Order: sequence, then C-alpha cells, then structure tokens
Amino acid sequence: NANMSPQISTIAFANDRFNDPNESLSFRANGYYSLPTGVYVSGDFTLTAWAKVLATRNDAQIMDLMSVQFSLGSTNDPYVSCKSPFCYAQSPNPISNNVWIHFAAVLIGNTYRFYIDGVLVKSTSCSPICSPANITRNNCKIGRSNSFPTEQDANADFDELKIYNRALTPAEILYD
Repeated sequence: NANMSPQISTIAFANDRFNDPNESLSFRANGYYSLPTGVYVSGDFTLTAWAKVLATRNDAQIMDLMSVQFSLGSTNDPYVSCKSPFCYAQSPNPISNNVWIHFAAVLIGNTYRFYIDGVLVKSTSCSPICSPANITRNNCKIGRSNSFPTEQDANADFDELKIYNRALTPAEILYD
C-alpha cells in the first residue's frame, strides 16, 4: 500500500508463497510498518495473513491495531486478542518455522474464531463483548507491538495481510 511508510531499514522484499521474487515483505529484527491513522475495525471483523515465521520469538506481533492484536506466542502458537476487556483465542498447536501458513482471526458478536490454513483451531466466547469501537486509530503497526515494548518484533515474511470490517464465513476464509 502506498500509504505505508517503513520505519526501520530491516524490511525487504522476499519471495512469496508461490516463490515469486519480491512479492512479499520480509521483516527482520526491529523491522515494522506503521499504518496510517484510520478506523481499521469496528464491531465484527476479520484479519488474515499469509506468513512464514523465520525464527521463534516471544510474543512476536503480526499486526497491532491498538485494541486488537494478532500475534505469535512464545512457542509459535498464534493468537488474536482484544485488550478491553482482555479476551483471546489461541491455537492449541504451534506452527513450524520456514513454512507458509494462512492465518485468519474472526470476531463475530462475542466470539473469536481462529483459523490456520482454513481450519478452525480455536473458538472463544468473550464476556463482556469485546467489540472494538468505531474509533480512529493511530500508532497501528505490522510486525511490532505498539502497546508492550517488551514484546518481540516479528521475524517473518508476510504476504497478503488483510483487514476486513466484517466477519468472513468459513468458506470465504478457505478461499482467501
């Protein structure tokens, strides 16, 4: 996206999941993008991404949209979380390094659903409802947390990161 501005020089182009050269972004240590100010999620939403984790890092951020985070846990177990109130859905299984994986995180009503390669791996109900308000967000990032400076930056290649302002169906996730 032309509106994205690199903040650190450790982002480069890399081969995508089809091995096409210079078609994905490779984030190395301390590499991230700051997103332009905007309303990214409001109510139900879906976050999707193709990612190839290059090295396991503790709580590495894929995408941080202020009230919503899309992350990797300390053993490469992906999760999506909401900060207010705190609620999360985490995959019960870690992912392997150096393999392209499709992630999808969906909030529909008060339920988070987390998919890996089109398969639902976790569903969690939140109470009270974790519904991000229609608020203009600033300081949103790809590859870095904006809230917790002790969390690690992503060490991964990303392709087709998408934010939908609605909950995708399982069929739509499968073909994303």
